[in-house]
Amino acid sequence: MLIREWSSCDELLHVVRDNRVDAIVVPLGADGLEATEILRAVDTNRMELPPIIANFTTAPVSVDQAKQLTTAFSCVRLFFGVLGVTEMVAALDEFRRGELQARDYLVHTLVPEIDRQLGSLLIPAIVIGCRRSSTADLSKASGIHERTIRNRLKSAGLPGPTELLGLITGCRIAFDTNVNQLSISLSATRSGFATGDELRDFLKTRTGLPPSFWKRTGLNGSIALLRERLNWNDKISAVTESG
Repeated sequence: MLIREWSSCDELLHVVRDNRVDAIVVPLGADGLEATEILRAVDTNRMELPPIIANFTTAPVSVDQAKQLTTAFSCVRLFFGVLGVTEMVAALDEFRRGELQARDYLVHTLVPEIDRQLGSLLIPAIVIGCRRSSTADLSKASGIHERTIRNRLKSAGLPGPTELLGLITGCRIAFDTNVNQLSISLSATRSGFATGDELRDFLKTRTGLPPSFWKRTGLNGSIALLRERLNWNDKISAVTESG
């Protein structure tokens, strides 16, 4: 994998035109302010960008950048934590195998709608919720204590973290079974479950709805249900960062 540094739009264009470049890595947060602005200045009608790996942090400015980049570019992939070469290679391998399609779709559909005050919690939930995950996983990804996660969601009138993650997993199943035409069993495997029965137990416990419901409802209907359960329009900006 070739990783190149860049500090201007012209340098970025030169880097991208080098067909050995596998991805562009962008730190979000204070360290990524200039990089984000340079990327947003690129005329994507003139050229196709490789995958943009954006290393998300929970700072409000990082939420703003994630919203801006996912609105402007379809090739953005959000990741968390330290991104060494090993992690980036693994991420690109997942992308090439098509394992990030559902996650990318949900990120680009939902992240631009999120209010910045909840973004530090909901953006990590969307990213990790496309695979089997728990409140502890969400706490690790967001850097927010489990109790604070529950309090923030409750004060916003939103479902608890287990239901939230279950709803996102349900949308992932809807994507796999309707867009990619996968079986529920294969979608379960790609989502981190050993069997379809394990996925069924997970979704029934957290959402009250089995995998067959999400498949039957379809992708648009499933996302509509997610928005309804989250009171997307009424509650999405009701919480404050005070926790």
